[in-house]
Amino acid sequence: MKKILNKFKFFFLNYYQKFLLFFVIFALILSNFNFTKEAKSALDENELEYHIDVGPITGSATANYVYVAFFNPSESGRTALIKRIAIRADAVAAANYVNLTLRRITSATGGTLIAGADIPKKNSGSANSVVNIRHTGPSVTFAGTANSRILGQPMPAAAGYWYSVRDITFGPNDEKLVIQPGEGVALYQEAAGDADQRIRIYFEWEEVTSAPSPQNEFLFAFPRVENAGAANYVYNSFFNPVGSGKVAIVKRIWFGAETCDAGAVYTNNLVIRRISAASGGTTISAADIPKKHTGSSNSVMDFRHTGVTVTVVGGTDARLAIVTPCGAAGQPHGFMQINFHDNDEKLVLQPGEGIALMADAAGDVDQLIRMIIEWQEVSTANTPTAQNEYILGFPRISDEATAPAVNTTFYAFFNPIGSGRTAIIKRLVIRNDADAAATYSAFNFRRISAASGGVQIAATDIPKKHTGSANSAMTVLYCGTTCGATITATYVGTTDSDILTVNGPGAAGQIIGHKEIVFGGNEKFILKEGEGIGFYLDVTAGDIDHYIKILIEWQEVPTSNTPNPQNEYIIDPGPVSGSTAANYVYASFFNPSGSGKTAVIKRISIRIDTAAAAVYIPMTLRRITAASGGTQITSANIPKKHTESANSVLDIRRTGVTVTFAGDTVSRLISVTTPGAVGAVAAPSITGYKELLFENDEKLILQPGEGIALYQEAAGDTDFRVKILVEWQEVNITPDSEGEYLMSIGPVTGSLDSGYVYATIFNPSSSNKNYVVKRIEIRANRIGALTTPGYIPVTIRRITSASNGTLISQNFVPKKHSNTPTTTAEIRTTNPTVTFAGITDSRLLGVTVPGAVNQSYGNYEILIVYQDELILKPGEGLALYQEATAGDTNVVFRFAVEWSESAISAPGITCTLSATSTSFSALSPSAVSTSSPDITITITSSGGFQINVKDAGNGINPGLYKSTSPTYLILSQDASLSAGSDG
Repeated sequence: MKKILNKFKFFFLNYYQKFLLFFVIFALILSNFNFTKEAKSALDENELEYHIDVGPITGSATANYVYVAFFNPSESGRTALIKRIAIRADAVAAANYVNLTLRRITSATGGTLIAGADIPKKNSGSANSVVNIRHTGPSVTFAGTANSRILGQPMPAAAGYWYSVRDITFGPNDEKLVIQPGEGVALYQEAAGDADQRIRIYFEWEEVTSAPSPQNEFLFAFPRVENAGAANYVYNSFFNPVGSGKVAIVKRIWFGAETCDAGAVYTNNLVIRRISAASGGTTISAADIPKKHTGSSNSVMDFRHTGVTVTVVGGTDARLAIVTPCGAAGQPHGFMQINFHDNDEKLVLQPGEGIALMADAAGDVDQLIRMIIEWQEVSTANTPTAQNEYILGFPRISDEATAPAVNTTFYAFFNPIGSGRTAIIKRLVIRNDADAAATYSAFNFRRISAASGGVQIAATDIPKKHTGSANSAMTVLYCGTTCGATITATYVGTTDSDILTVNGPGAAGQIIGHKEIVFGGNEKFILKEGEGIGFYLDVTAGDIDHYIKILIEWQEVPTSNTPNPQNEYIIDPGPVSGSTAANYVYASFFNPSGSGKTAVIKRISIRIDTAAAAVYIPMTLRRITAASGGTQITSANIPKKHTESANSVLDIRRTGVTVTFAGDTVSRLISVTTPGAVGAVAAPSITGYKELLFENDEKLILQPGEGIALYQEAAGDTDFRVKILVEWQEVNITPDSEGEYLMSIGPVTGSLDSGYVYATIFNPSSSNKNYVVKRIEIRANRIGALTTPGYIPVTIRRITSASNGTLISQNFVPKKHSNTPTTTAEIRTTNPTVTFAGITDSRLLGVTVPGAVNQSYGNYEILIVYQDELILKPGEGLALYQEATAGDTNVVFRFAVEWSESAISAPGITCTLSATSTSFSALSPSAVSTSSPDITITITSSGGFQINVKDAGNGINPGLYKSTSPTYLILSQDASLSAGSDG
């Protein structure tokens, strides 16, 4: 560039004349050009995205032992943005309850280093990761103090305990966990652990060259508190002091009793309440509160634990949320997670406001209690506008004088005539626990058209998410804490018209009575004036040992702002009693030919429970082309989310339906293993549970003449209780295909061989397609007794070749949309031969194979962060395999995967120019001039490209050219310049 400017200078000195210089497309002044490359993010190799599942790492009896360190070296030149963290700990024998904690670090050495080349990339064309990942005893320097926990959980103390899971994904509007050079995080135990524990941590992250600006977001796990406490004892408080100048926008609250380490009591509800003051207890310094970005300011909130003194807002019923804690060692049911959806109002805490985790009654020292909270702090000048949203944890109902009869209404939520408002339901939660043996009755939400009686919760006790909102106009009823105040409700439809249902727990510690639905980006459940929902009991009488609770989150808008109907529906038929007939069909959803509508399935939730000893068989969802028989649910009884929507056109049937299946037996959309026994603490019997929410991916499309059915592939058991919830929309115009597929591969019977491969998906070299993998899942379920060795790791890894085994016909691979072309994928089962990429540590996902029937930690799914999906290019694939020798064949394995296929287009490039010429205008001697205007080139490319910028000269020779008469050209050449001579 210096030589170019010298050429300009000598030209000015020798000629002293004014002229215009025109340049074609590319000018000499490179600094005047801006280049923009546009490409789809998931397929862009320059988006440096990575994921890895580190472990299983054998537990240690050493206090403060570090299992995994994720560290960004000072010289890396990149910043890591962690988007998801999942921590899981299993036990293979008796162990202990030591705290397992994630904290920030400032250095990491030692242990076993996973080389950057062995860290799995989401796109194999990306550069290697710069992050240092070490496991099995690295040495680290922690930031902050022992209180500076990002996440925390108790370790499992026995085989089968499964409460030790923390899985957090930062949403599109959340700040990520930012790890700049010289920073990291480490997973460690706070005291001596046990060699029978197995620890894993999954990371998903992006690496960028420039750190994002800090957003003042925080993620903090309070220390666990073990204190019997009296009634109203406060375990944790989070308070925004008067005069802070900030507003806390709470995005996530996880709270409750993580488990118990010995026998305890069920009587002390654990609740979240609003507070207006906090003092006493043990204070945690703001400097110890972990920031998501170290460039953020210290938090201005006040943090306290262990016997805090607070001033609660509202009466006893003013609970934001409520759980029943554990009453025996290892029980998991006392912990709850509330994650406010991106589209919903957050919990806003202005100065002088806060929340507390507290007990309604005396607790127990053996309950391990804590709160985890994620929030942002903004200036009070930027306080969000109130949205009139509310969240209420209804009072617990239990210990009735007599067992509740069938059709007892426990709760009613009703929008009265004349309210002037419409309620928009955003979340429904059922939490029914038991403190002793109880009945497996059904508990359900259903629409109502009238409600009276019971005990009404005062409007002033209904918690607002933002105290600037008006009081709720809803009528909120419960039948009293012992159900002594009868609620009279008029239900809409029939007993098949349920919108959410669970089986009540039949024993203490079971979790089958828990279920939640968040409508998120789908149409919400709309309650106009004169409409409501009731929560009631059917099938069989209840039990005084049930601890019944619900939670509702909603918004209220003026009736003039009632949302328009979207023709969306939700139904949760069942429970349907089990059958001993092979291939028995429990439920079908069919779009009749000639309906004139297409059904767009947005959610499917399958739950198979058992009320007594049963059998372990596969239960499967497949596409169908016809349905008849069974019990039909008439269209008038199919619940609409908005009563102004048209009646559904779907033909919905249950209980012994006759169907015609599409494809083959292997054409499974979803497949689970049924429970063979009732749930217990170490064997919760939830292997028959599976939910798919299609949110940022293609929905399951049912055109006229198409449907889905849930059936059992072998003889079942009459003690099964089968439910399937479906949420869908009906549209007049069929959506275009997005080229997606969904398949549950297996079940494949377990092998005794080390390295045995159960299933693969492979993109052939000749496909000319890119596969965008959106979801991967492992389901390892034991169906018989263990013969040692057991509790082995089974893992998904990348592969570069696959052959042999059993090849599934591509015609049998289920499409989400029947207009999608047949897949090009090669899917194989039963020990295909593969070539793995990387090393054993290059795991994408892993689980521990259960050592006893009905243990649940062999099931785990990763829904990969939207727009950062895993890419399989031609010649790449995935394999599910076991890393060690198994002891028996009494395990079945499934590999579920969701992916799209897109054609690889030939590399192309287009250029858009902001201008086609630039001029120096009048030149002055002894001065440097630059041209105007600047020229911006926007380049769109489906492949790589190279830019060469040249001076056009006179069109024949390059150089600096005067185009007006008399013309003159100063040649571009490598030569020495001298005064009086141009060049």
